[in-house]
Amino acid sequence: MAAGQQRSLTVQTGAGATQVNGSLGDTIIIDAEKLADEVLLRTSGAANFTISNLLGNLENTASGKVIATLDNDSESGVRLTTSIRSTSAITVNNGALDINDTIILEGVGPFTVNGLLAKLDAGKATGVTTVTAAPLVSTDSIIIVTGSAATTVSGSAAGSRISIDAGKILDNTALTLRDSGSFTVTGLQGDVIASQALGAITISTANAGGQGVQVTLGVAGGQVNAAGPTTIDALAMANGS
Repeated sequence: MAAGQQRSLTVQTGAGATQVNGSLGDTIIIDAEKLADEVLLRTSGAANFTISNLLGNLENTASGKVIATLDNDSESGVRLTTSIRSTSAITVNNGALDINDTIILEGVGPFTVNGLLAKLDAGKATGVTTVTAAPLVSTDSIIIVTGSAATTVSGSAAGSRISIDAGKILDNTALTLRDSGSFTVTGLQGDVIASQALGAITISTANAGGQGVQVTLGVAGGQVNAAGPTTIDALAMANGS
């Protein structure tokens, strides 16, 4: 399916694999409600894409602005895994996914993830990833597995918990933590910048060898369990933290 000439088009998918190509200036709105779980939607060309109700997987090579909002299976108890592979910038909205579902990111992106409640597995992503968590206040944690590039995670509510497996982040690459909630980081080989984090932070490092690990704590301070050389900047900590 091709589009062009600066048109605004609406596409409603069927249940089968779908490919949509758009030209520069196109705005293509795709309702993927009927696309079945694990079935592939491909977007390409220079158009802007807004995708809603995505239950299947997405492979994006479009160079325009791309926004995908995810959907959940209406059948109770079903755990959904949605894969987003992109060679260009893309925004992924958690949408209706819950904490038992999984979002997989692959490719160079960069990726922006909003309202995250599902588990995020970016282990195969090589591009910069920016995540804003949903305001979950519970004994459950929002789980994030980072990719290899710089990653920013922002909490959304005091009392929320965010657990981050940072084992894929490369040496001398930053994991930035911001805003409310508590953060638990494991496998850290890169660096943590948490000067704008408001909640407590617990960090377990891997041994980064001669490179060492640098950690900058926020106002609430934190605990650092170091497996190798680690430099800690606690300047932002409040008195009594």
